[in-house]
Amino acid sequence: MKYILSFLMSVITCGLYAQDKIDYPTEQWQRVKAAEVGWNDVLLAEALAYAKDQNSSSVVIVHGGKIMAEGHWPVSGSSIYKSLTDDNNAEGQIIEDVASMQKSLVAILVVIAKTKGLLDLEASVSDYLGEGWSEVKPNQEKAITLHHLLSMTSGLEPNLSFNAPAGSRWQYNTNAYSKLGPVLQKVTGLSIGELTSQWLTSKIGMSDSGWEHRSWVLPGMDANKYGFLTSARDMARLGLLMLSNGSWAGKSIIPSSDLIQTHQSSQALNPAYGNLWWLNGQPTLRDGKLTTAGLVPSAPTDLYAALGSLGRKLYVVPSLNLIVTRLGDAPEEASDKVFDNVFDNVFDNVFWQKLMAASPKGALCGQCDGAIADQLSNVKSADGHYISWIEHIIDDPVLGIADLSGSDGLSMADLDQDGYEDIVSVHESDTVYDGKPIGHVRIAWGSQNPQLWDLSTLATGTEAAAAEDVALADVNGDGFIDVVVACELAHLIYFQNPGKDSRTAPWERTILNVSKNRGSYIRTFLADFDGDGRPEVAAANKGEQNPEIKDAPLNNISLYLPPADPLKGNEWTEQVLGRVKIPINSEPVDLDGDGDLDIVGGSRAEARILWFENQGGLKFLEHSINVPDAPKELAITGFNMDYADLDGDGRVDIVSTAWPGVITLLRQPANKDGEWKFSEIGHAAPDQLVSVRLADIDSDGDFDVFVGAYSRGPRDIDGPLVSANNPIGRIAWFENPGAGVLENWPRHDISRRKRGMFDKWLFRDLDGDGDLDVLGTRGNSEPYDGVFWLEQIRTTEPAKVFSKARPMDSLQMSLPSGQSLQ
Repeated sequence: MKYILSFLMSVITCGLYAQDKIDYPTEQWQRVKAAEVGWNDVLLAEALAYAKDQNSSSVVIVHGGKIMAEGHWPVSGSSIYKSLTDDNNAEGQIIEDVASMQKSLVAILVVIAKTKGLLDLEASVSDYLGEGWSEVKPNQEKAITLHHLLSMTSGLEPNLSFNAPAGSRWQYNTNAYSKLGPVLQKVTGLSIGELTSQWLTSKIGMSDSGWEHRSWVLPGMDANKYGFLTSARDMARLGLLMLSNGSWAGKSIIPSSDLIQTHQSSQALNPAYGNLWWLNGQPTLRDGKLTTAGLVPSAPTDLYAALGSLGRKLYVVPSLNLIVTRLGDAPEEASDKVFDNVFDNVFDNVFWQKLMAASPKGALCGQCDGAIADQLSNVKSADGHYISWIEHIIDDPVLGIADLSGSDGLSMADLDQDGYEDIVSVHESDTVYDGKPIGHVRIAWGSQNPQLWDLSTLATGTEAAAAEDVALADVNGDGFIDVVVACELAHLIYFQNPGKDSRTAPWERTILNVSKNRGSYIRTFLADFDGDGRPEVAAANKGEQNPEIKDAPLNNISLYLPPADPLKGNEWTEQVLGRVKIPINSEPVDLDGDGDLDIVGGSRAEARILWFENQGGLKFLEHSINVPDAPKELAITGFNMDYADLDGDGRVDIVSTAWPGVITLLRQPANKDGEWKFSEIGHAAPDQLVSVRLADIDSDGDFDVFVGAYSRGPRDIDGPLVSANNPIGRIAWFENPGAGVLENWPRHDISRRKRGMFDKWLFRDLDGDGDLDVLGTRGNSEPYDGVFWLEQIRTTEPAKVFSKARPMDSLQMSLPSGQSLQ
């Protein structure tokens, strides 16, 4: 019961949280002392001092709608800076043309126009401005929509000539963006100044703000001829509107569902760009290549920003209930390189390092300084060396395809017979159960170097709809390994290896007709059950992607038998082994030790496992796996299991996950229908352990247990309400103490991120150093989903437990309150 209560309390507690209160300023701002909201005022003052030294004219830091810290300083300034300054407001604070920060404000105006029914973002710009607004052919111009202008994918050069078809290339382009102003004026009959005041600035008290003609903009310059002038405090008001999802003092200014789209990835070419807003924590296009470094690696991943030249910033950070604005001249600590019209500032990273040092980190991540990945390893291998892990990425949205997410199953085999194993992985490519028939089947082609993988796509879209699991074997008997994939929104599909040219030649494929219109396939395996030298497919069909447990119907655990020519999809036949509610597994294993393969199945709705005894000739006898001494509160569904004789009695035992976070050992009785014995190997509450695999991690001659968990918060952002006490993405292993010990194995935590879904593990010595490395898939973590491997490192002195692959990733967390690293 303690595990259920722990899990439920974490969910309930998370559910009780609400967004921190926002106090909206009227004419005057309220103030809050940093210490009152958990910030360190001394370190906060150091951050402001740094900003002052970096040519800042104004920095305003707002927490919960109240000014927590600010500074306003004179700046001698460059000639460019002087051309962008106007005057001071009544309080003596500088008013400046905020350069490209104006784009983000215009995005809000476009959203308001859309909600008023004045604009269709998918309509052609020419529908509003007429033909000839650009320097391209009429058909090319007609293809450019308002969304293309908002997302910087118009395909135009700065002089509005043709570069690429609309939507095919991301390029920061102010002249193209600036056409949104005339569009707004056309549909409203108002000047940009009038509609900005009526729709926005007057409603939220931006009294220092307005548009002015830029006298310095000359024909041919990539610059808007109008500039938005404002103060740092006024921009903070705009940030508060964003933070409150379009509401102001209880009144909706903009529908939240429309406003949110401005600060979500607007396209896959540069995921760090929304609709005229910049996004942290997303792959970022720099020099024509995507990088995972992020805009500001030292800042929270949920940060989004309005950015302008000379280091002008409006930062919105929901996880900290924080708004930060910065105006002034270019910081001294800035590279002289400009990417996409935004300075690549050292200032940003240093400033946010200082802000994060002053912040109440526990509110953000649950004691970040105690993240288990940063602890020194205290576990040793058999030869006395300390064990730690280094993460390496094999396939993800940066290395592979931009919409890769929801990664699930993977298998390894030498597909092209070059002497190196390749990886076939499957990816649902979603962050929610929305029923869209999308997905990917990917191949990572191996080489002598485990850091180098050639990546290709075997299938995508409807034929790989929510691809969930993959199995490999030579089905047609030609000596080359073929592929079968289970799709959670569709069917079973067979891919036939073309042979020696498998890297380049097309793979023929067929959907098994008998698997069509059957709902959701969750697991698939290939094995030779009748000893004829040809494998059959074992598969579990759970009926639908997200079925209701209460009213779940019976569905099949089956064998699918291939015809002589497996590409004849209509000739595959199904042999039903058994029917349970929400079948969740169908795994081949010689459970009774008689030399042929049996099948172990699981039912999620019934919370039980069972097995089908192979009696020869493709005949099977169903047996229950009764475990009467298992705690009643544990749900042993058999979603992931592994098999070995761990108690030394000569019979194969089962190691299984048990909801919500327990690893169980089920010991097989002598009688096939007898009662199985229960032991608890360990737990990782409140995390929901899902994947489990046996391997000798520490090289001491016995099996250890490697596990991974599912995070339960948002899948596409680091949820601000997710704490260390919630179910999140953990990787760990349980060390076999030997000497017949079957319970309470020491747990060694490796990584614990806010987001992670670790479905499957494979073990190989990839780097050839004599110890086992681990390959796995990761979901629930867009844009960090994909395939990765953990290199096992052995050192004579303790090293950091886990070293991440990416400069920016989902936040590493500590253990829950009251737990300590074993």
